[in-house]
Parts: sequence; C-alpha cells; structure tokens
Amino acid sequence: ERYNWKLVGKKEMYVPYNNFAINMINKGFNPQAIKLLDRVANEFPTAAMPYFLRGMAKLRMQNNEGGKADLEKYVEMAPPDAPQLQQAKDILAKIG
Repeated sequence: ERYNWKLVGKKEMYVPYNNFAINMINKGFNPQAIKLLDRVANEFPTAAMPYFLRGMAKLRMQNNEGGKADLEKYVEMAPPDAPQLQQAKDILAKIG
C-alpha cells in the first residue's frame, strides 16, 4: 500500500483527517479515503463524521450496502443539528 497512516493527537485532531479524506474523495481516491476513515473511526469511535464520509466514498464505489450501513451509523450518532444529517437521511431514503 502506498499510504501508511499513523493517527496521532487528541479527539479534536480527527477534523484534519476528515478534511484530508474529503479531498481524497473529491479527487476520486475513494479506496484510500475509506482506508483512512477506517482508522479514524477506530481511533475516534464517538465521532460521527468519519461514518458519513466513509459512507459517501463507499457509495461512489457502488458499494451501496456498505455506504448504507455507514450512513445509518452516522444518522444514529450525529447530533440533531449536524449539517450533513438531512443529506444522509435523504440518501438513505433514495437507496432504501
């Protein structure tokens, strides 16, 4: 594997990892983003956003089952005022 990720820092530090994952997803590096987000979700188990991002990356790879599971987890974990909450719900409604 080309990337050897080592997650460091406190809980607040997961945000830069999410931002990097967004950049990877936007550039089409979905498998790499998923790998990074797997590690972020493991390191920061109470953070909802990695599940949203990983779900979106999986959907882009036509992995509807995996994407759906991650988005459902995001909806379950996200605070009610999370900006992506309605988007996740809308996507889940479309993919059933």
